Amino acid sequence: MFIIKKYESQSQLQQAIDILYDSKNNSQLIIYHSDLEQLKQYLLSLFNVIEAAGGVVENKNQEILLIYRLGFWDLPKGKIEEGENPGQAAIREVEEETGVQNLFLGEKIHFKAQLNEGTYHSYFFNGQPTMKLTYWYKMRYHGQDTLVPQTEEDIEQAIWVSKTKLSTYYKKMYPSIREIL
Repeated sequence: MFIIKKYESQSQLQQAIDILYDSKNNSQLIIYHSDLEQLKQYLLSLFNVIEAAGGVVENKNQEILLIYRLGFWDLPKGKIEEGENPGQAAIREVEEETGVQNLFLGEKIHFKAQLNEGTYHSYFFNGQPTMKLTYWYKMRYHGQDTLVPQTEEDIEQAIWVSKTKLSTYYKKMYPSIREIL
């Protein structure tokens, strides 16, 4: 079920978000406004924003690197550390989460239809509503390192998947990750 609302005030927006976070709610929220950038800024002001970066890694066999964490197939990503730019963080996080080394950073993935520079994911962290903005990059990998999932980050598996078989993993994948792929 979708809830569709016109943006009218920050308090109305806060009420809509409170409804979404109600454990009994199974709805999705669509908010519209004549100024999308203004709406985005108002929305983000209600969250603690964390920036992260990750990659869509393709190897020489045209396979894509996936990780399995907390019951879902995902792409490697993580928080940008102080002093890092998003590209540096993306490489570090992919290396840490999967064990691959010597990645080639490609172009940043843009989301033109959404006017976003990355994907957004909301959750509660230490009791606070948090919004994670993740910047995504295309990456190439030409090595033969053994994949080593970072178990301390709850990553159970790291695997290479043929592009032609990616859709078989979609059922256990977040919608935003499917969109990136």
